[in-house]
Amino acid sequence: MDYDYMSDDELFVALKEKAPAAAETVEEVNDSNRQTTIAFLKFLSDVKKGDGVW
Repeated sequence: MDYDYMSDDELFVALKEKAPAAAETVEEVNDSNRQTTIAFLKFLSDVKKGDGVW
């Protein structure tokens, strides 16, 4: 997924799907947390693929 081009609402939905516990700590995706949310979602995608992020 190309998170960089998703709307804030789409990012929040993706966060709820991929990391529901993390989404509970985020009220919404906005300018102040957008880049952090994108980085976290990319990290989760890399871990799932097993790209050796550890």
